[in-house]
Amino acid sequence: MAIKKTMKKVLVGVGFSYAALGIGAIIASQLKTNNHTTPTDFNFEINNETEEHKVSNQWKNFLNQSAISQILNDVFPNEYDRRKYIKSQMELGEKYLSEVQNAYRYTNNISQSLVNSRMFWNRRLPFTVKHGNEVIDTLTSQNWLWFLFNISKFNLIQDNEEDLSTHTTGEFDRLNLVHNTLYNPFQNIDSNTFIDSFKSISTDGETNYYLLTKDGFIILLTNGSRYDYETNGYVAVQKINTYFHSFPKILKASNINDVFDLRKYGDLFATLGLDTSRTTETTKILFIDNLGGTRLRYTPVYVNDKNEKDMKNN
Repeated sequence: MAIKKTMKKVLVGVGFSYAALGIGAIIASQLKTNNHTTPTDFNFEINNETEEHKVSNQWKNFLNQSAISQILNDVFPNEYDRRKYIKSQMELGEKYLSEVQNAYRYTNNISQSLVNSRMFWNRRLPFTVKHGNEVIDTLTSQNWLWFLFNISKFNLIQDNEEDLSTHTTGEFDRLNLVHNTLYNPFQNIDSNTFIDSFKSISTDGETNYYLLTKDGFIILLTNGSRYDYETNGYVAVQKINTYFHSFPKILKASNINDVFDLRKYGDLFATLGLDTSRTTETTKILFIDNLGGTRLRYTPVYVNDKNEKDMKNN
């Protein structure tokens, strides 16, 4: 109970300042394939005058991952459309990075919940928050490929669905001793390399792609459709879930695929619309217990610029 009270006091103390000051300024000091699809060779020409050789090679390596190749081929069956989309993402330069960085200074999943609670009776959001929401929405939908390519630039904060303070003192101490990453609120995804992926089709026709990063984070991308009144037809819609998940055991594993089954995870933790009739809460609890006792949830709150990331890697 002392831990829970302390956590509440901290939240009350810093609460709305996350939104007012920008969470990035508060946490900046805290910075710290088993796939079965055939990769597509995106070895098209790149203008060396506008793209550094190093970046072009990074894009080629990223695009040739079978996990990324599968999504692109599914979303854009037409090769011309696929290449056109890839080109548009590669051309999003430093100006767009700055725009995304500024958006996260004013809004994110953490600060947005605080803003919503403070403005319950006044639904007019400040311009900076409203504009930031629009930028992030575009980032996670239209520019999902750029997001995944630059995933290592995003700093994450832990925002668990489970109240960790509900553990008994003995459980808390044991988990903290064995899995010290469990209570580290800040994390980074160090690479845009995906070591496994899993594709599932929901009962409502949406396709869910679960991507497992080499350092143990699970990212969900959904490919669905919506009705477009301008064209009087359905258009494809992609969306990255801005909550990433992991487990204490896989964050510490030297070989993640030896201890973690992404396919089983996708079946057990299916989103709404998927057929989960074969799963039970008991199976899910056993799965979680085997991986450290809790499912960790993280969300982006701060974006490094190019220079910060380069300095960190040196």
